[in-house]
Amino acid sequence: MVNVHFSSLPRWRGPAPVEWAVRSGDSTTGVCVISVGEDFDIGGIHARTEVQIGPRETAIGLRNRLVDTGVELLVATLTAGLEEPIPQIGEPTWAEKLTVSDRELDWSLTAVALDRLVRAGDAWTLVHGRRLKVLAAEPSADGPESVTVEKGDSLSKIAKRYGTTVDALVRINELCDANQIFVGQVILLEDLNVDETAEQTATSTVIVTVEVGDSLTKIAKRHDTSVEAIMELNDIDDPNLLFVGQELVIDGEVPTAEEAEENPNC
Repeated sequence: MVNVHFSSLPRWRGPAPVEWAVRSGDSTTGVCVISVGEDFDIGGIHARTEVQIGPRETAIGLRNRLVDTGVELLVATLTAGLEEPIPQIGEPTWAEKLTVSDRELDWSLTAVALDRLVRAGDAWTLVHGRRLKVLAAEPSADGPESVTVEKGDSLSKIAKRYGTTVDALVRINELCDANQIFVGQVILLEDLNVDETAEQTATSTVIVTVEVGDSLTKIAKRHDTSVEAIMELNDIDDPNLLFVGQELVIDGEVPTAEEAEENPNC
């Protein structure tokens, strides 16, 4: 038995993957055809495709697009015949069903975070003691570029407060450990090295050679692609069976010279 799931598993397992993708500010999501496992969305993946999330997209609009994509992917997968599924790789995140209280607008959050809550759907607030449903909103101003860590802060709290994710903060600030931040540390909220008028990286197909200490996870991260994409391009059945000197075809972003350097903080 197979199931169609609206996320790039293992990110956003659970009953509300579309809402959480919008609420978390994800730029991409996906559709997966998976085997039905004993627990929520843990089955191997028969087929998957990536879907871009628009900057102003709502959960309703995104779900409608994912339905169309999912139907096409399911039909194509069943027509071709089910092969042995590929195990899910990566750190799973859980998309809990959003409750009424989850959808209440917390006005201590930033404009960006509130906008995402509205676009996730069914947002509400109290006006003179009566519940008001907020159907649409748009941030009126940009938020700060950085924030200083205060006592009691964590990356999770900062990410929630400013409408971003822990993963994004770790990447932007080149942190090795999300738990090792200190009071007074300046945390960038956006990548100031990105030139808005020109792309810093180019998408192309390249050949990389496996080096000592390499893994598919490291190679995928270095080239801004996924382990599953590399496995599919190179007909790899087991992600752990790599050898030094092996050549891999990579279809992703070619890192610049600065990006290719080792993180000096690690």
